[in-house]
Amino acid sequence: MTPCDDIKTAIEVQLDQNENLAIYILFDPAASESLPGELFLKEEQPNYHLLFMETELSKLVDASPYLVKVSPDSPFLKWCIEQAEAANNHLFPIIYLSSHSIENQLNHWRSLLKVNTPEGEAMLFRFADPRVLFAYLGASKPEQQQLLLGPVEALYIQAEANTWLNLNNVAGADFQLNPELTMPWLKLTDQQVDAFEIQAQLNLSWQIVQHLKEQHMDLVEEQTDHDLQEMTYKGLQKAAKYGLTDEVDLISFVVMMFVVAPNFAEQPAIKARLTDESIPEDERFEYMVESTTEEEWEAAVEAYDIEAWD
Repeated sequence: MTPCDDIKTAIEVQLDQNENLAIYILFDPAASESLPGELFLKEEQPNYHLLFMETELSKLVDASPYLVKVSPDSPFLKWCIEQAEAANNHLFPIIYLSSHSIENQLNHWRSLLKVNTPEGEAMLFRFADPRVLFAYLGASKPEQQQLLLGPVEALYIQAEANTWLNLNNVAGADFQLNPELTMPWLKLTDQQVDAFEIQAQLNLSWQIVQHLKEQHMDLVEEQTDHDLQEMTYKGLQKAAKYGLTDEVDLISFVVMMFVVAPNFAEQPAIKARLTDESIPEDERFEYMVESTTEEEWEAAVEAYDIEAWD
């Protein structure tokens, strides 16, 4: 994938070079709840399809990813690009170009709604979430990328620093749907699964950043979002060393690193409770919070060590 500083111009150039290409927007409401509403506000008669329809997942249609065909001057396309660049949060749509029929595209995407894990277990695959797609592509070889992208001939995903990433899929022009494929036919690799786990940690760290900015702005106002995400990501890694897996516990642990001290868990009494083998591992954090005395919290504050962030 290569950086694309001006997505609108890049799309215009590709459309001029190939009049058969059309613009499509793929998005997952689970990643950004505002998108369905904005689609119907911006487009008088949106040309959209729900991927869960006509599949075994049709009962979950309210959570279905959308595939939308738009024109170059589409108000929804313009809004998506402007909002994505302003928010810079990776939650806005995937934009792509294709010359294939909408039927072929729908059949391809619907065949990928479930995939197999490396162990052969079927799982729901939220590829319409740009964070998931970004992780998959980054951990895949070219031939694996082509399997997923199918009829996509040019892909655009938002990246950091108000920049989009572009991937031109040369094989997309010659894509032919295999009618014998049945879901799930795509098998994930260990590398792809590892990439998803790392991305999940990054997603959680970003949630913590937003929480800190909303609830503890006085503690983080001098930090950039990039620095805060790096700090919260490191905090999650520290929390994992104590066996924390519950999302609420993980978030609370990292927030305490800001509110109390980045090395609060090293305070002897606190550390003893977090590592107390007589307490079930999934109950230790709550036990620590409930049993730590005011004096012990004060001792943790006094022992504040900025280098604990390193």
